[in-house]
Amino acid sequence: MKKTLLLFCLFGAYQVYSQVTFNPGVRAGVNFSNLTKVDGNTKTDFYVGAFGAIKFTPFYTLQPELTYSRQGSSDVIYQYETAYLPPIGGGWGEYQGQPELKGDISLQYLGVNIINKFEYKKFNFHAGPGLEFLVNSPKNVSTEVDVTINIGLGFDFTESLGIEARFKKGFAEPYSDYDDYYFDYGNRITNSTFQIGLYYKMK
Repeated sequence: MKKTLLLFCLFGAYQVYSQVTFNPGVRAGVNFSNLTKVDGNTKTDFYVGAFGAIKFTPFYTLQPELTYSRQGSSDVIYQYETAYLPPIGGGWGEYQGQPELKGDISLQYLGVNIINKFEYKKFNFHAGPGLEFLVNSPKNVSTEVDVTINIGLGFDFTESLGIEARFKKGFAEPYSDYDDYYFDYGNRITNSTFQIGLYYKMK
C-alpha cells in the first residue's frame, strides 16, 4: 500500500513537472508618471525590461521581471510668483516680486518585480510586488529604494506578442525631508505610474 501511494505521488509530481515551461522575454513601453502631492504635471517617459515566464498551469504563470523605468513629474513649481509690494506711504512703487519657476523631476529606477499572471484564453490579469533602486541622483532625494505593487491587464495577439496596461504604486517617500521648494510640508510624496506597452515571449 505504501509503495503504491509513493508511486502515485511520484507520478503526479512528474505530470506537474512535465507541464512546466519557461519562456524568456522582453517588455517595453510608455510611462505616465506623477509624484503625489506636488504641484506639477504628468511626466511622459519610457520603461524597458526583461522577464522569465514560468508557466505552471494553463491558467497561472509566475513572471520575475527586471525593468529600467524613467519616472517623476514635469513642470513642478519650485518658486511661486509673488505680487507687487507697494512702498510705505502709498504710490505705485516698484515690482519687488519674483516670477513663477518650474522644473522637471526625473527619477530613474532599476526594479525587480515578481508578477503573478492569471490567464483566460488570450487575456491575463497580473499582479505582484516590486523593489526598485534609484540609479540617478536628483537633488535632495532622501530615499533611494521604493517598494511597489503592480496591477494590470494583458492581451496576447499571438503566442509570443502581446500588449499590457499596468498601474504601479510606490509606498516609499523619495522626498521625505522636504529640503526643497517643490513640496508642501506635511504631505506624503510617493510615486504613481501608469504603463502601457508591448511584450514578446521567446519560444
